[in-house]
Amino acid sequence: MDHCADRGGRLVVCRNDFHVRWFDDGVLNVSVNCIDRHLASRGDQIALIWDADDPAEEPRRYTYAALHEEVCASPTC
Repeated sequence: MDHCADRGGRLVVCRNDFHVRWFDDGVLNVSVNCIDRHLASRGDQIALIWDADDPAEEPRRYTYAALHEEVCASPTC
């Protein structure tokens, strides 16, 4: 997993109200880790299968390359 800003990485465990935080001060780009890093070696492989709520609708299958195009076309890029 690649971190955009690795600030030392620490594991914090609080036993009083039990919660665990790992790299709580780091920055992570999910798109890079889930899509971009796989483009060169797995671009033509299925990355995501989307099932609609309607069982009559066919599932949509997205390769890493197609999913990358969809993400880059979104207004958040």
